[in-house]
Amino acid sequence: VLDVDVTFEPGSAIGPVVLAQEADGAVFAMYWFALHTNGATLWRFHEKTWTAVGQYRAPINPAAPHSLRLDVRGSELKAYVDETLVIRGRHSGGAAPGRFGVLARQGIAGLRGLRYAVLDPSE
Repeated sequence: VLDVDVTFEPGSAIGPVVLAQEADGAVFAMYWFALHTNGATLWRFHEKTWTAVGQYRAPINPAAPHSLRLDVRGSELKAYVDETLVIRGRHSGGAAPGRFGVLARQGIAGLRGLRYAVLDPSE
């Protein structure tokens, strides 16, 4: 479970990253839950290709802080905006535990807090 409090400016996107895999210092696979002004998108990145796992369409106020949570249990991914479940998806069976963090793209965004918990490493 990865929970982050974020702010962002219009034109940017920010959110938690899980299951990040790297080789030779470069990330080649990960899942990113990106919040933007049109809603949120759960992305899968694998070897330079981005694929949307799920999307949530709703206007998001970039002037307000938001809480994002990404839960990974088995192959299931659940994404929350301000404590509301907005996307359910599945990760590919080859995903390993890997690294986690926060990614921001295409503008200014801020991180106000990050919390995580490993509830059951076998999941």
